[in-house]
Amino acid sequence: MSFSTEFLDDGRGVRFVGQGRLTGQEILEAKAGLLRSPDRLKTLTYALVDVTDIDALGISREHVLEFVAVDVQIAAVAGRSVAVAIVAPGDLAFGIARMWEAFVEVTGWRTHVFRSRAEAEPWLRPFIEGREPPAAR
Repeated sequence: MSFSTEFLDDGRGVRFVGQGRLTGQEILEAKAGLLRSPDRLKTLTYALVDVTDIDALGISREHVLEFVAVDVQIAAVAGRSVAVAIVAPGDLAFGIARMWEAFVEVTGWRTHVFRSRAEAEPWLRPFIEGREPPAAR
């Protein structure tokens, strides 16, 4: 059970990687950790969440709503639209990520859930490179 956080590209990006049994509490802790670094949030333009290597998922609808509440705070501190790509090959993780995606629209972020990293990377590439991103879906 692990949900690691790594900042990328001089703080323009953040990557979260889940492994083993992943719980809603672990995700909440990682998101709250971002709020403890408000200066880093001001440079953030993209995030990649990869749950390819999870074995089990302990996340409820209530957790998803808590994620969104923290994301609204993150969006307020960041002060800009952030692109978020989620890689979720498993059906349960994919469904939960899509539920999150529907609720997090209030942030104005550009989001997309993918089944593989190979699909996510081309979508995320313009944000990584600082180019004009594709139109929101």
